Amino acid sequence: MKWYENRALAWVALALCVAVSVVGLGGMYLSRTREHALRVFTDGADPSQPVRHSMDAYLDHAAEAAQIMASEAALHLGDSQLARDAGDEAAELARDENGPAARYSTYAQLKGHVEQLYNDMYTAVGSDEFHNFKLAYDDFWGDDDLIRRDPYPALARSYNRLIAGFPASVAAALTGSGALETFGG
Repeated sequence: MKWYENRALAWVALALCVAVSVVGLGGMYLSRTREHALRVFTDGADPSQPVRHSMDAYLDHAAEAAQIMASEAALHLGDSQLARDAGDEAAELARDENGPAARYSTYAQLKGHVEQLYNDMYTAVGSDEFHNFKLAYDDFWGDDDLIRRDPYPALARSYNRLIAGFPASVAAALTGSGALETFGG
């Protein structure tokens, strides 16, 4: 019997072709889906707008507001560990080289420190000195609202659901594409 007439070999070849096509084509789809979600994170859903409306931009703006609050708190409260911590976290949040998961972790910690700073500042200073801090505080929580309404978390959840099942989990493991941070959404 010739090798090309062997049925067992034909079945093995068919199974191999099916496995490669499922993992290969599925992997390409997963890669495109992940890349799209990350592009929405950095560039926003509509990059044609002159102002960048993206999760990345909102986090940058929240970091700027937190740095203003930390500097105002340091000015009015003196040497405050809480103000230093908030300033350090704001600087860490502003670093773009950190991925979405690291930035979210820093942002989640920063939200708690911002709230504590607000309470400390509110009780320590009068309303005249509190004005700049309050403006930055309102900007920070305005950015938090924008972060919660951004389309990125929905795309990240969708991608994470895709890689949860078989054979997508195999393709994701082979390509090194892990789950995306959903920013609490």
